[in-house]
Order: sequence, then structure tokens, then C-alpha cells
Amino acid sequence: MSTTYPEDEVAPLTDSETQTAEAVDAESVDVSDAEAPQETESQPVVNPCPQCGTGRDNYPVCRACGWYELINSYVEIDAQMEFGDGQMDQPQPFRVPYWAYGLGGILCLIFVESIVAAVILPLNHPHRMIWSVVQLFFGLIAVVAGQLRAAFLSTMDNADAELNDCIMHPIKVWSAVTKRLPKTVSWLALGSGGLLAVVMSLFVIRSIPYDKIWETDGPPPKVKDKLVGAIADAAKEAESDMTMEEAMNELADKAVPEEEEEEEEILRETLDGVILGFYQTTSEDGQEGMISSVLIGTVVDGKLAIFGTVGLGLDEVRDDLTKKLFSIIRPTPFVPSDASATWVEPKILCQISYKPDKKGNVTEMRFEKFYK
Repeated sequence: MSTTYPEDEVAPLTDSETQTAEAVDAESVDVSDAEAPQETESQPVVNPCPQCGTGRDNYPVCRACGWYELINSYVEIDAQMEFGDGQMDQPQPFRVPYWAYGLGGILCLIFVESIVAAVILPLNHPHRMIWSVVQLFFGLIAVVAGQLRAAFLSTMDNADAELNDCIMHPIKVWSAVTKRLPKTVSWLALGSGGLLAVVMSLFVIRSIPYDKIWETDGPPPKVKDKLVGAIADAAKEAESDMTMEEAMNELADKAVPEEEEEEEEILRETLDGVILGFYQTTSEDGQEGMISSVLIGTVVDGKLAIFGTVGLGLDEVRDDLTKKLFSIIRPTPFVPSDASATWVEPKILCQISYKPDKKGNVTEMRFEKFYK
């Protein structure tokens, strides 16, 4: 049975409707509480920027506007600092630049190839000499090119710098190269690699024949002066009591060789002298032929005397020597001698080698060369 209520009166809620209404009110309260703004206490700004007021924490530069208070100016800030990811606060570990690996590889390659050449090839081997000369040549070119480039860059940085600074200040000019790294790493590799190549060629491979490079076509000055002086003195003397045999024996005891080999196992010694005469071969029909041996004179006690006769070693120079000797023939010996030789003017200086025996006598004489 239902109860009827007037239109202006509200019917009372049943128990189930009352519980449903209370649940809806509770949900609306939770939603309103969640949507309501939470009141928080304001945090103080740490080290605020004087320009924009943004906190700078421990940075000297404002990451918001770029204000640098120490220089009283704005500066450009990078993205890492601008976004404030916190990585700038941590100390960055040292890392070798990528270009340094390439530079080190080039220097190591030059070092290793020089060591290989010094170990594999014998000291006096011609291939080792060629290797050393070629490496020295290209090393010098690389050093000069690098120095000129460094001097040019130095003039761009300093108006007072000049190109001759690459000679006057060879190390200082490289500061212009190093501060432009890695763009100038190729020039740094060229200069440093060339310098290392020169050093390794001179002090590690060291097979350049300096004696051949600086050798002059003539005896050493001191030896030449002694020979020329002895020849002049002999020209003034009309007679001499010294025979060829006496001169040979005396010179074997007193003559000092020009050079002595450093190694003990090499016993041959060299001596500079002058050709005073020669012997010729005789054919079957009695005609004189080629030169078979020459008489060598040298200085003994300040005087020119005959040292001996040398025939070994003439094959290589026989033709040239024959032409020269036949053009300076004289009728009498320049130094008194009983030898039946063809005498010449003392104008051709030469070098011979010999081997002294235990008694000091001269053996195994050999003609080495004549000075043109």
C-alpha cells in the first residue's frame, strides 16, 4: 500500500537511498580535496642572479640569462649548463684527445722502422746507407715545412712576429700551432715526425758515409805540406848519400802512417807519397809497354827519400796513370838513386798501403790511389 504526499512536500528517503546518497557525498569530498591547490611553504632562492633572480647554486654564471657577475657582462652558455642536468657539478675525468692517438701512431711508426733498419742491416751495408740518407732527406724537408707553417701562423697572432722567427725562435713559433689543435694536428705531425726521422737517421741508423761526403781529392793538408816541403828541399840539394835501399829501411822504421785503423785486427797501414819514377813491361820485340810498377817517395827526417816500388793495385788506374807519367818524364832522378827506372817530375801525389812485419820491415805494399 503506497502513501500519497502533496506536491509541495518531499517524500522521506528509504534506508537504501540514504546509504547511496552518503557514498556519493563522500566521493565528491575526496575529489574536491584532490583538486584543491595545496598550500606549500616557499623555498628561499640560493645565490640569486642579480639580473633575473634565478638561483645560480654554486655556478658563477646564471644558467637562465647568462649573466657573469665577475666580468659584469653576459656570456654565452652551453646547453648542458642551460638545462641544468647536474653533470657540470661533477669533476670530468681526463680523456686523451682523439687526435693524439694518430700523432702517437705516426711517431711510433718512425721509431720502429728506424730500429728495424739498425738491427737487420749491417752498419756498412749500402742498403742501410740508402735508408739513412733517404730518411734524413725527407725528415729535413718535413721539419722545414713545419717550421715555415708555424712561423706563418705566428705572424697571424702577433703583428711583430716575422717568418725568420722559425730560425731565431724555433720552439716559440709552435705555440701558434698547438693552440689551434685539433685543426693543425697535421702540421704538428709533420714537424714532430720529421724531427724524429732526422734524429733516428743520425744517431740510430747512422750509416751515412761522412768520410766519403767530405773527402777531397788530395792528401790531408799536413801530409801535403810535408811532401811539398821535402820536394823543395830535395830540389836544392845537388847530391845525397842516401841510396834507395837505405831510404826504404830507414823509412820503414821511422815513417808514421797517415791513418791507423782503430780495430786491432786490421794491420795494414796507409802512407801518402809522391811518384818519382816507374818501370815498364818489355815485349818480345824489345818494345816498352805498359807501366808495371812505380817508385814511391816520401818524407824521412824532413827529407824526400825513396820508399819503395809498388806494382800491386795499379790495374784500376794504369791507363790514366800512364798518360800522366809519360807527360812529365825527366832524364835524371829527382832524388839520387841507382835504380834503372824511368824518372818523372814529383808532381803526382798518391796513397799506398802496406803491412809491417814483426821486425818492422815493409811487406805487401799496394797502390791505393793517386790524387788528380
